[in-house]
Amino acid sequence: MFLNEKTAIIFTHIPKCAGTSLRESIIVNNIESSLIYRSGSFKEVINHKKDFRYIIGHWPYGIENYCHFKNPIRNRKKLHITFLREPIDHLISFFYFQKQQIGYSAYKQEIGDKSIVEFYESVPRALNLQTKFCAGVFYEQLFRRTSRAGSKIQLNKAKQNLIKRFDFVGQFENYTNDLELMSKTYNLKLDITHNNVTKTHKRIAKKDLSLKEINKLKELNALDMELYKFASEKIFSNR
Repeated sequence: MFLNEKTAIIFTHIPKCAGTSLRESIIVNNIESSLIYRSGSFKEVINHKKDFRYIIGHWPYGIENYCHFKNPIRNRKKLHITFLREPIDHLISFFYFQKQQIGYSAYKQEIGDKSIVEFYESVPRALNLQTKFCAGVFYEQLFRRTSRAGSKIQLNKAKQNLIKRFDFVGQFENYTNDLELMSKTYNLKLDITHNNVTKTHKRIAKKDLSLKEINKLKELNALDMELYKFASEKIFSNR
């Protein structure tokens, strides 16, 4: 598949899954700046009428379908992509990034001096983000209050979307190779960049957690554990 100048690249940017680096490596080299939309609130998105080929922001799959019905994005051909990350490493990176950005974090009132396990035990909305994002906007909104940690319905939908809806699913741990593969597959210009602004600078490694802590995080984040295993078996292992 080769992208033409009218194709939109819709990236489901899960927090702490290399999204900013991907934008600087791929998007800015293939899409004119006037057609890159830096989104605001969900209300702003659904009222947005101006055309775009890329949307900046942490949005679940399908966000472009919620733009104003007059927005030309609805009629553009679309390439849907995302990157997944090993779930425990993802939780560690996300937690320490929130601590790093404490003045701006949406979790600043909840982090305090909590340990990583205490944080995730007390903040279920920060769990299973990869499942929630891949399931899509409708399911994220549907379970926003009733199931803050996510649901099996979201997991099943996320699996379906990975296979049937996403054109390319990258693996964070294989970031450079997957960017090169995506570039070659879709004839995209590539200038690999690793963004340092949104990098988590001070964090522990998975090996620094005790077995008890790891098992608890796996239990709390069970949907993402299953989703990543599914992607590893059905997508990553075939490359």
